[in-house]
Amino acid sequence: MLQRQGELRQEAQSGYRLSPMRQKDAANLHRSDLTALERDEQIARWVELLSAKGVSDKLSETKREGRPGAAASVARITGVNERNLQRAVKVASLSDEAKEAAKEVGLDNNRSALLDAAAKPTVAEQVAAIHQRHTQLHFPFSASVGA
Repeated sequence: MLQRQGELRQEAQSGYRLSPMRQKDAANLHRSDLTALERDEQIARWVELLSAKGVSDKLSETKREGRPGAAASVARITGVNERNLQRAVKVASLSDEAKEAAKEVGLDNNRSALLDAAAKPTVAEQVAAIHQRHTQLHFPFSASVGA
């Protein structure tokens, strides 16, 4: 009972209440049949939606106003820690071509490969990073055979 009262107090302070449909969406993030890419896209969408609702995503405003930013609100609502949330937003920023390449080679559930590709500045480099990781994982000795 006390825990629920604390949750209600937090919701009131954040100024954002979840509708029953949004509560269901938050629960769906923890489904086991989602790939890492699908899950990260959903989390990034939550941040985008809360930002559009006017929930600040700037840490300085969070401290000054005493209200959580969009990222902190999504972390609290979904149960995803803020560091994982930041990684999810990074993965979701991949180009559509890189996301498609990851799906084609079966790396859409490999968050490390997705993060490496997301760190690349161009679409071509992101796609190349996906294909390079695929080659490393599935043909680890192919580079040393010719040497």
